[in-house]
Amino acid sequence: RSTRSLWALFSRTSPGTHHNGGGQAMKRLPNQRAFTLVEVMVALALMGLMSAMAYTGVSSMLTAQSTIEQASHNTTAMQQALAQWGHDWTSAAGVLMRPGPHFTGNAVRMVRGHSVGLGQVVAWKSGTTGLQRLAWPPAQSPDELSAQWDATWPWIQQSSTDTSPQLQEQTASVDHWPMLSDMNLHYHMENAWTNPFNTDTSDGWPDAVRLDLKSPHGRVLVDWRNPNIRSSGKP
Repeated sequence: RSTRSLWALFSRTSPGTHHNGGGQAMKRLPNQRAFTLVEVMVALALMGLMSAMAYTGVSSMLTAQSTIEQASHNTTAMQQALAQWGHDWTSAAGVLMRPGPHFTGNAVRMVRGHSVGLGQVVAWKSGTTGLQRLAWPPAQSPDELSAQWDATWPWIQQSSTDTSPQLQEQTASVDHWPMLSDMNLHYHMENAWTNPFNTDTSDGWPDAVRLDLKSPHGRVLVDWRNPNIRSSGKP
């Protein structure tokens, strides 16, 4: 009897276990609780909120990148325009055509030098669509140069058109900078800055020209100095 009691004592299983068919004790798994519908909906809402925040961040980053690229493009275009402006005045001053540059209030035209012709008529104007530059092909004769000069006048008067003027078989090219507008000029002659309307350039060129433009970043001032004028003010 005592042997049977000991065997029964050692064969008892601890709480939470049961025997399988082979006599081995297996631990009983605790009861598991499933997610409720409310908990699932809250989790989905949080995931949606995080996705929206991530999309907003990416969208803002792309917008900022596009803005930076556009600003860089505008800056490069403005630098090209101002460089071309200086080249035109320097070349025209080297030719010293008479009369000098013709200013009309919103535009200025001149004859610049060219290696394959008598000269080249160019004009700059500020209209409702921004700053524009017109350039004719190099003229091969005085009559052709005079015809190009006269054909530029209708283009100057049309402040809102981008159409390139034509003269017989010639077509002038027009460059456009929409980020620049409201062009104002001042001439420097006889040691003073003056309005071009009050300056007589029929016998010569100004000592310097100040260009005043409106840009997306404010006013832009560019001074061009006549290379034929020495520091003393005398040619």
